[in-house]
Parts: sequence; C-alpha cells; structure tokens
Amino acid sequence: MRTVLMKRTCVTRFVTWCRKEPMRRVPFRLAIIQLGTYDGTIYNARQVVDKIGHLCDYILFDSAWVGYEQFINMMADTSPLLLELNENDPGIFVTPIGT
Repeated sequence: MRTVLMKRTCVTRFVTWCRKEPMRRVPFRLAIIQLGTYDGTIYNARQVVDKIGHLCDYILFDSAWVGYEQFINMMADTSPLLLELNENDPGIFVTPIGT
C-alpha cells in the first residue's frame, strides 16, 4: 500500500511541476500514455510522438507492464528509451509507475 501511495505522490508532484511551467504554443502540457497494457498491447513510441507530439510539451510513457522492449531486437523500435528526438519533439519521460 505504501508503494502505491509513493508512486501516486511522485506522479502528482510531476503533474504539479508541469502546471507551474509557462505554456508554449501547444494545447496540452503533458500527455500520459500507457506504453504496454496488461493484455499485451504495446504501442510504438515513435508513432505516438509523431501523432500527438505537436499537441503537448511532454509525453510520459508509463512502462509498468513493459520496460524490456529495448533489449529485444524485434521490439527495440517501440521503445521510448531509444527514440531519436529532434528540436520539434516534446520532452519524453519514461516511468515504471503503475496505478
């Protein structure tokens, strides 16, 4: 129970910090995406960044169900840890925090 509360506190602090920062030209400050689901759906981080990156300053990938994809050759392209970013891409955070 304590671990869950600590994880929620960390996310709450992060979201509070994002609200304090000045807004840019984008409608959303932070997008939180569950990278992998319990039933086995794993999203490609590059596709997520390409689709919604222009809409937010930061993307937080919740990797509670995955986190190993960068070590498997056929899944390496889906990893947010291996993304090559440019100056137009949002900031990327990757956490192992589950709810």
